[in-house]
Amino acid sequence: MALAKRLAHTLVLLGLMLMLTGCQKPASFFVQSVDSGSGLGGPVAVINDNIIVNQPSADALVASPLSIEGLIHVGLGQVAFKLLDADNQIVSEGSAVAFSDNSSWSFYSGSLEFSPPASPTGWLEVYPARKKNSTKKNLVKLPVKFKDYQESFVTVYFSNPKLDSSSNRCGQVYPVKEAVEYTPQLIFRALDRLLAGPTEDQKKAGYSTNLPAVGEVKAQKVDIIDGRVYVDFNATIQSGLSDACQIQSLRAQIVETLKIFSDTDEVIITIDGQAKNVLQ
Repeated sequence: MALAKRLAHTLVLLGLMLMLTGCQKPASFFVQSVDSGSGLGGPVAVINDNIIVNQPSADALVASPLSIEGLIHVGLGQVAFKLLDADNQIVSEGSAVAFSDNSSWSFYSGSLEFSPPASPTGWLEVYPARKKNSTKKNLVKLPVKFKDYQESFVTVYFSNPKLDSSSNRCGQVYPVKEAVEYTPQLIFRALDRLLAGPTEDQKKAGYSTNLPAVGEVKAQKVDIIDGRVYVDFNATIQSGLSDACQIQSLRAQIVETLKIFSDTDEVIITIDGQAKNVLQ
């Protein structure tokens, strides 16, 4: 009886959507909001009329365990779930068996447990689990928001005479770990923090930068090619620098901050596209 009610509920929603769209077949991905006053629930996702996702809705705030349910056309079989972060890295995946109730639709219900991902947003994919065919057909892809996610950090390097154990501190730089706003490419956050210089609290702790003009040095281009980091600055980065120790320490700041993003630990520094005599 409960299954019959679920089927009837979802089929009414599908009928409403088809009427609202002029009985036209939905595009590959379609989200239709149903008036909450109708008592029929929230948004429903449909793909090619073959899969319906009742829970969760698009842009839902989700947490572990995540409950997933809806309908799939009879004959498409087992349903697969895949939860992805904003970088399309798999957070969790699973499947559920669809149960028929003497209609052309089968009800499915399942859940996914997962640890906090690295991004605040991501995607839920729902599709038929075809063991003999790895191609995802009839795919529903819903955007979701994670209630809990890992805070993003970058490590930036500065000089700090208070931490130097020897009198020769040329090229000696020290890490500072900082929380930053999430981005799929954290290298840009790290570079921004490096060029901004130490915070007031960090200055009080003895940290300093070797940049000749904080706020005026610009990173004009950043690439990662064949495992190497390439960064191009404007000429301000070495304007007026004459102290060999300061130049060596500035190069160390840049290399140590960015080499974590390199598979080879190599950082190629250029100025206006030229590598000759840069920070030497």
